[in-house]
Amino acid sequence: MRTLFFVAIICCSLAGCSTQDAGPDYSRTKPGYYGGDGSSQEQAVIAVGIDQSAYAWIAQKYPGSTVLDQALVVPPGKKRYDVYGVRLRNGKVIQVWFLISGGIDALIR
Repeated sequence: MRTLFFVAIICCSLAGCSTQDAGPDYSRTKPGYYGGDGSSQEQAVIAVGIDQSAYAWIAQKYPGSTVLDQALVVPPGKKRYDVYGVRLRNGKVIQVWFLISGGIDALIR
């Protein structure tokens, strides 16, 4: 998990050098969870709405799991992600990706 933290720090530093769009506008989208299964950047979950949190999605998808950590990942020139380290009930540790580009940024444009 330390590696993920350092990768996030480096990506955040590099992201300041690139132009980023605000992401998609979800202001007209019904609240809920969209996107993929959270297993990778390409399969990131998109939580739309105030009541839709990453913690609630993780608890629903992985009952009995524990969130270990959270890191902001900003690949250069790409969208922003929150990546959660999650210990499953069986002890296995996985990463769960959430796309966080857009959201409030898109609502206040």
